[in-house]
Amino acid sequence: FFRRAHFFMRRVLSAQRRVVGRAMSSPSAAAVKASDGFSKTAESSAVAKPQCTMYWDGSCELCKLEVGHYQSIRQDDVRFVDISQLSDADLQAQHGLDKDTAMFRLHARTKDGKVVTGAAAFIEIWKELPGFRFLGWICEKVPGVAYVMELGYSWWAPRRMRLAAAYTRWIKERERRAVRAITTAGFLSRSKELVARVQLPNSTPEEAYAMIADPNYLSVVSPIDVRPSTSPIPVPVHAGQEISYTMRLPFMPFIPFGWTTRVTVVDPPTEMTYEQKLGPYAHFQHIHRLTAQEQGTLVEDIVRYQLPGGLVGALLGHHIVKHWLQYIFHYRNSIVSAADTMKRIGDQRP
Repeated sequence: FFRRAHFFMRRVLSAQRRVVGRAMSSPSAAAVKASDGFSKTAESSAVAKPQCTMYWDGSCELCKLEVGHYQSIRQDDVRFVDISQLSDADLQAQHGLDKDTAMFRLHARTKDGKVVTGAAAFIEIWKELPGFRFLGWICEKVPGVAYVMELGYSWWAPRRMRLAAAYTRWIKERERRAVRAITTAGFLSRSKELVARVQLPNSTPEEAYAMIADPNYLSVVSPIDVRPSTSPIPVPVHAGQEISYTMRLPFMPFIPFGWTTRVTVVDPPTEMTYEQKLGPYAHFQHIHRLTAQEQGTLVEDIVRYQLPGGLVGALLGHHIVKHWLQYIFHYRNSIVSAADTMKRIGDQRP
């Protein structure tokens, strides 16, 4: 139906343009135009003048939404007057309208100066706007459509401000929820950081660094239920070297998973950093920092990790991974000492 109606309207408008074009190009029309003294510039400027004036309430959010859409189409076809910005005397003097009446019902002034209200005002405005002209034509020509529109507008007009207030509350609530969701997602999805420290008594930073730089160090200081295994790797490690582990989770020890890390920073005897290349994390970085003290060497572990799955992964896995890492560091702190750990590492080397 709409395809045929659109085709029919295109045929009608095309025929109308041809008729108007032939009439304007006829000798009699040219003579009349020359005798009246009108130029093409004056004629084009006259056509560009607003054909219709819409008096609308700028204090209504729904009205703002509708008029903003009309103005985005073309502002030259309809003149929009915000009556909420005018006093009663100014509106009466400039436009001949009573403000209370104009605020209650939509008013429009046609191109011939006639004032219409309600559904008739919408029809006159639509007839002047591109994209709405066909709708305005249907509402004006099809019997009963304008009457049904007037009934709907009569129901809408006295409830307009209450509905607009409810719409405003809904918009503010949606914006508040969006801000809260963005804030929560940003907090949960950004990288987490966990810091653990252990004191190695009677050991120098060089001895502690040699222990940490050994690939078997992680296997020695991890609990038995998560203890990773790795293939033989030459020591000491260097920047860019990759180390592959087979690990298990404490709550799923029967399911191993692969984990490959790359050494990114080697600065003996103060710092070593490695990052995940392939594994279960979206991002994983482990920084070892060693500081010489009077009682020995302080080893500081800084773990920064980000879980996959965005907000869902952060909500479901953050606490699990946090407790898992704390469990490993607590076990490490309880058993580690430089001499004993170096002996265990030496026993595990092939």
